[in-house]
Amino acid sequence: MFKQLSQAEIDDLLRVERIMRVGFDANDERYLVPLGFVCHRGVLYAMTTQGRKTQMAAANPKVSFQIDTSVRAGPFSWHSISGEGAFEIVTDSKEIELISPLLVSRFPDMPHWMQAEYAEKQEQGKVVFVRIRPSKMIGRKSEPA
Repeated sequence: MFKQLSQAEIDDLLRVERIMRVGFDANDERYLVPLGFVCHRGVLYAMTTQGRKTQMAAANPKVSFQIDTSVRAGPFSWHSISGEGAFEIVTDSKEIELISPLLVSRFPDMPHWMQAEYAEKQEQGKVVFVRIRPSKMIGRKSEPA
């Protein structure tokens, strides 16, 4: 049996979970990818590298996303948020300065090799900050009948 999440449960899930799956659809191709995220003022932010995601988003910025507790709670007792929105590259330096430390603080367990890889890609200008402004978001949870 499934029930709707309250707004408080949605807010809690967005605060606790760190990974969202983002679905892209462009050029007769679909692509689903996990991204680390932070929710700030109702907007989902992520840091990624240029490539397939950004190319597909340039062709069609409409994406779907999903965030859930299945890793922590198991496959039969989960809370989930599914939604839609627009995938946008953040270009405002003040917005990046605000979001960057929020994203980094979400991942204190990031391996050193990955930190070094991102630092190198950032120096090369390959790292981009992105946002998804949800246009639709539904929260559900599984519950015994």
